[in-house]
Amino acid sequence: MILMKLGLNRGMEVLLTGRTITTDELKDWGVANSVVPPEKLQDEALRYARAIALLPADGLMLGKRALHQYFHGVGVSAYQNFASVGHPLFTNIVWRDEEFNFLRERKQDGQP
Repeated sequence: MILMKLGLNRGMEVLLTGRTITTDELKDWGVANSVVPPEKLQDEALRYARAIALLPADGLMLGKRALHQYFHGVGVSAYQNFASVGHPLFTNIVWRDEEFNFLRERKQDGQP
């Protein structure tokens, strides 16, 4: 999904370097729909929720199904199989002390 969202060049850079992407970059790249300060996050989430709640349930169901059909067509459904194995593998890798582990570094910095 990262490669689809970021594009091949940006996605590979992030996957291979593990660098943190700023919110401004995500907004500029069209990955994030909006960026708000933490104190406005709930208001922004409610704005999206209200917009969705005004739509007919059948339309939402069809839109979601169309998205799933697209993902299946481009092979993203195969990614789900990899993700169920890849996440535990990559988060439980044993690293040598001299190796850089960006997952460990993020955790130590308090990032998920």
